[in-house]
Amino acid sequence: MKEAIKVDLNGYYIEPELVPLSEYDVTPIFKQPALEEERLVKLDLVPIGYRVAIPVPPGLFKPRFDLETWASYSASKEYQRDEYGQLMLDGNDQPIPLPHPDVQFWTEGLTQEEIEALRNIPQPETDAQKIARLEQDKAALEQRLQAAEGAILFLLDKD
Repeated sequence: MKEAIKVDLNGYYIEPELVPLSEYDVTPIFKQPALEEERLVKLDLVPIGYRVAIPVPPGLFKPRFDLETWASYSASKEYQRDEYGQLMLDGNDQPIPLPHPDVQFWTEGLTQEEIEALRNIPQPETDAQKIARLEQDKAALEQRLQAAEGAILFLLDKD
């Protein structure tokens, strides 16, 4: 088993799932008919997403699989052949494509502004920061209290 990524129709990451080792590239996911009668009747299947067996590179905030690049690559791809020149087939009798190391299918799904907004989210105070802030607040309150006490004593001495 290996990990594949479920993506929506726009290519945005939904969740990972385990697939057989024989699964590769991109496979459409179709909505399953709910009723038994619907299963017996041949329906036009409409994809609701895709299963992508191409790893997501690290460092993406919101991974997006570029389905258009994939479609153009798929139309021009070559397939693995054995030593006799015959196409090599997978477990489903489908030809196995050659690897595509130079093509980047995963892209960043967020704009630069959205990434900056994520990076600038204020971080919660650590315990050490809270203690330091509370000590400063305490010292400021003690100074105000001393000043108020001094003013009261001054007013009492005036009488």
